[in-house]
Amino acid sequence: DYVVVVDQWPAESSLANIHHQTKTGGGGPFNVIKDLRSMDANLPLSIVGLLGNDDNGRWLINDCKKSNIDTDQLHIADDDTPTSYTYVISVESTGRRTFFNQRGTNSLLSDKHFDFKRLLEKNPSNLFYLGYLTILDELDRIVDNETIAAQLLKKAKDFGLETIIDFVSLYNPLYSKVAQLTLPYVDHLILNELELGFILNQSFQQGTISQIEQAARLLIETYSVQRTVTVHFD
Repeated sequence: DYVVVVDQWPAESSLANIHHQTKTGGGGPFNVIKDLRSMDANLPLSIVGLLGNDDNGRWLINDCKKSNIDTDQLHIADDDTPTSYTYVISVESTGRRTFFNQRGTNSLLSDKHFDFKRLLEKNPSNLFYLGYLTILDELDRIVDNETIAAQLLKKAKDFGLETIIDFVSLYNPLYSKVAQLTLPYVDHLILNELELGFILNQSFQQGTISQIEQAARLLIETYSVQRTVTVHFD
């Protein structure tokens, strides 16, 4: 992530002042695994992904190694596709953030990049987190009425892993379909009120806690999420 703090969100064709800018790792998998490491220095942690053969990719590998995170399955693309990155534009006075994402190698990440047998032999684990669904193009693909992500999650569960899925707040016409075909293999679902609405084809931006709780129950009872649904919202 390139986090850019500005004085205001500009109207189109106008200007905002950048107050400061920092480079950091970002995205669900990186943030979760770094938080886990900060909580427990001895927890066995492994990260799986596809990076570009570039400075950003090397930076991420080195950063994970410094935190004693297993990087054996951080693969490097064999072409010039860049490591995925995001410009996070944060308005200083409100803290509100807007995201501009280059999917890069994330769009090429597929089930072939995950070797659960080898991973678990090296680092015994019980949780598998995958994010962000709906912007992982290869894993979002639908084959024989099943997403590649669903096949991957099924395999993870066969290895005894609890599965955790995180969505992203970017609508596309297949959003609900991808969710429907994937959620039966999800133990723990994390999403916000926008993503909840994209899945159920309705708006929860002005929803009450009761309405959101009812929608979360629907994801378990009708969409077959196995254990928990966590909805975070303003």
